[in-house]
Amino acid sequence: MMPNELSVLVIGAGPAGVAAAVSAARLGAHVLLVEQEGRVGGLATAGLVAPCASGFFRDEQVVRGVFQEVADRLVETGGGIGHVLYAGTSRGWGGAYMPFDPAILERVELDMLEEAGVRLMLRAQLVGARAASGTITSVDVYTKAGAARLSPRFCVDATGDADLAALAGFRCRKGRETDGLMQPVTLMMRVGGVDIDLLRDYVRTHPDEFAWTAEPCLPAGADSSRTNETLVIGSGFRGEIRKARDAGELYFGRSRFVFATGVRPGEVFLNATRVNGIDGTSSADLTRAEVDGRRQAMSLFRFVSHRIPGFARSWLIATGATVGVRETRRIVGEYELGLADVLGGARFADAIAVGGYPVDVHEVTSEWGQAVQKESVWTELPAPYDVPFRCLIPRGGANLLAAGRCISASHEALGSARVQPIAMATGEAAGAAAALACAEGARQIGALDVGKLRRQLVRQGVYLRPLSGEDEQSGLSKG
Repeated sequence: MMPNELSVLVIGAGPAGVAAAVSAARLGAHVLLVEQEGRVGGLATAGLVAPCASGFFRDEQVVRGVFQEVADRLVETGGGIGHVLYAGTSRGWGGAYMPFDPAILERVELDMLEEAGVRLMLRAQLVGARAASGTITSVDVYTKAGAARLSPRFCVDATGDADLAALAGFRCRKGRETDGLMQPVTLMMRVGGVDIDLLRDYVRTHPDEFAWTAEPCLPAGADSSRTNETLVIGSGFRGEIRKARDAGELYFGRSRFVFATGVRPGEVFLNATRVNGIDGTSSADLTRAEVDGRRQAMSLFRFVSHRIPGFARSWLIATGATVGVRETRRIVGEYELGLADVLGGARFADAIAVGGYPVDVHEVTSEWGQAVQKESVWTELPAPYDVPFRCLIPRGGANLLAAGRCISASHEALGSARVQPIAMATGEAAGAAAALACAEGARQIGALDVGKLRRQLVRQGVYLRPLSGEDEQSGLSKG
C-alpha cells in the first residue's frame, strides 16, 4: 500500500484502535494501524488488565459487535470462558466480567486484523501532525528505519491520550475540571498456584474484610471442566492490609484491592497497586509510576503469600509491562458526554454506542493517607446510556475522530466510558464512520449521514437502541 492510497490511519492498537481498524478495513478502506509498542491489545495485553468488564447492564448485554466477536474467538481458542454474570449483585465490574488470557487475546486480535486486511506498523512512535482548517494533512511517525510522513484521508485517534489531536492543534482537556488532577494509575499483577478453595472459603467466612464480593455464574455453553466454584472475585482484605501496614510490612497505596480468578487453574489477577499524582502524558511522571508501581507489587505479593489464605504456595507470573493509565487528555468535542447523561440514561439521535458500566472514579488525591481513606466514588446506573457520535468529533475537526478513553467526556462520565468494552464500541463506530466517509468521497466527517452509520453498525452486530419512529425494518435492534 503506497502512502497516497491510505484511506484511514488509526493511531494506537489498544482495544479502541483494534476495533476501529478492523471495522474500517472490513468496509473496504485501506487502513494503516500504527502502534508504539511491539504488540496489539494495549492495556488488555501489555497491561494485563484482565478480566475486563463484559459490556453488560445488569443482565442485558449492551456492547456487542467486534467486542463480542473477540469474546467468541477467545472461547474458541481456549483463551476465555465468555461473559460471567454475578448472582444477586451488580457490584464489581458492573455486574459482569470477562476473564481472558492476555497472550491469546493478542493472537486473536492479530488474526482479526490480518483477515480484515489491515496493514500493521508496530514500534512506530507518533511524533507530529499538521492540520489546516480542521483537516489533518500529514502525520509523522518515527521508526527504526527513520521518519515517515503519512497523508491519510481520515484519522482515528485511539492513543488513549488524545496525542494525535493535541499534536494537530485541536483543543483538549485533561483531568478533573476543577483542578486538572487525574485518576491514579495501577500496575496489574498475575499470580499462579493459588489454592482457589482456600481463597473462596476465606472470602465467604470473612465478609467484614471486603468492600464487595460476588458469586460468579458461568455463562451458557461454558467449558464443562469449569464450575462456579473455580471463580472468585471481590475487593477487600482491609483488616489484614491495615495490620501489615501498621507493622511496617507492606508498602501499598490502597486500603483494599480487587482480585479475580483467571481462565487457568490457580490463576488470580490482582487489580491492586495505586500511584496518585501521575500525569500520563509526562515521561517523568510515568517513570515514577512504573518504579513505584513495581515496588508496591513486590511488597503486595510478599503480603498475600504470608497473610492471605490460598496464596502460601503461589508465585508471581508477571506484572504488567506498563502501568494502566485511567485518564489523561480528552478531546473537546462537538458534544461532551456528562455525568448527568450517564446517570440519566441519556438517549441521543446520533447514538453510536451504548454504555452500561457504573461510574467508577478512583480517588485523585496524591496524599497517601487521604488516598487510602477514600478509595473511589462508585455509582450504579439506573439504565444504560447512549454515546453520541458528536463525542468522537473534535470541535472544528474535519477528518479526525477520537475513540476510547480520549473521546469528549467529563472527568466523571469518563469513569464509566473508559472501560474496554465501551472503548471498543466507540472504536468500531469511528472506524465504520471513517470508511463510509471515504467511500462517499466526503471531506468532512460531520457531514456523514448518521442514520446510515447507525444502520451499518447494527449490520455489524452492534447493539443500538431504536429512536422514535425506528423499528426492526430500519435495521436497528429494539434490544
